[in-house]
Amino acid sequence: MAQKTRKTGIFQAILLILNILAAMALILAYVAQYVSPTAFWYLAFFGLAYPVIAMINVFFILLWILLWRKFVWLSLITLLIGWNHLTSHIQLFGGKDQCPSGTFGVLSYNIHRFAFQNKGYISQEHVDSITNYINGLEPDVICFQEYYAKSPGGGKQEIEKMMLALQCKDYYFDPYYHRGRKMEGLMIFSKYPIINKGNFYYRVKKEYAIFADIAREHDTIRVFNVHLESIRFVDEDYAYVEDITGNNSETTTSWLKGAEKIGRKLVDAFRKRSYQAEMLRAHIDSSDYPVIVCGDFNDSPDSYAYRKISGELNDAFRKSGKGFLSSTYRGRMPSYRIDYILYDDYFSSCVYRRGNLKHSDHFPVFARMMNAKK
Repeated sequence: MAQKTRKTGIFQAILLILNILAAMALILAYVAQYVSPTAFWYLAFFGLAYPVIAMINVFFILLWILLWRKFVWLSLITLLIGWNHLTSHIQLFGGKDQCPSGTFGVLSYNIHRFAFQNKGYISQEHVDSITNYINGLEPDVICFQEYYAKSPGGGKQEIEKMMLALQCKDYYFDPYYHRGRKMEGLMIFSKYPIINKGNFYYRVKKEYAIFADIAREHDTIRVFNVHLESIRFVDEDYAYVEDITGNNSETTTSWLKGAEKIGRKLVDAFRKRSYQAEMLRAHIDSSDYPVIVCGDFNDSPDSYAYRKISGELNDAFRKSGKGFLSSTYRGRMPSYRIDYILYDDYFSSCVYRRGNLKHSDHFPVFARMMNAKK
């Protein structure tokens, strides 16, 4: 009996040590939002892994409940300390079916050149499906990332055709790729006049954000369309991840080389996004108009880039969304919510939706908003 009790005590001690490590990892995930990856890049990996770390702590909570041990408070308190992180991924009671009159809609969508499964040309079937879906939501402002146009005259005719198809009256498109008749970049379509516009660059000649000042009724609002640095995985990187997650055979050497390569790409992207987020935050703070920020951040809600950009802004998912994780990325890597609609206190949101279109490696996100301050 004494030997059995001793073994039980050792087993529980091991569990407690593992639980302490999981709780410490969760705290580091919280800290990751406040420390730039340029200073301590390793913390960014804890932020990236927050959903997994949180689930491990939930497991320990359930385990200690079953064992009827007081250690249940360790993970429970640690999870509650990061309540804001939890609500960035899970919203159980938000969301409305209808909004009062006087609202306006905002949609953000990484369009992936209209050709996710047909690379090399624009699929008209995809274009028609996307425009029909968007028109059903009746947005007033549409922000596209990776917008692609190709036609005589450098794409202008095609863009104007799309503008009319989306029932809009104005647009701003400043391509970062322009060769011959092909253009790709960030696009803002609007049902209201655009009275001012601009773009932001990071080191090289490729903008990561544009803005448009839109004259809406008696107000002027500034809309930012953002596409932060991507990880730039290639097919070889995706194949490596699929081999690892699929438990396919890998030698130690090839596993380490693959992990090192992916790690370098992640760290490089973390750092670049931190610079971009800091510069964009300065522009947001200097705006003379109420601000809405849309786009593909290529980073999770637990990242430094997200916290830096969002600051005091409201997240439409957290304010009026509903769902578990609500992932917006549907590519070949693990799924996260990386597409956002943020807004300042001049507005409030009453509806948030994540679409289920499968014509890109992202899902569209949509919010219906109103003026909170008259």
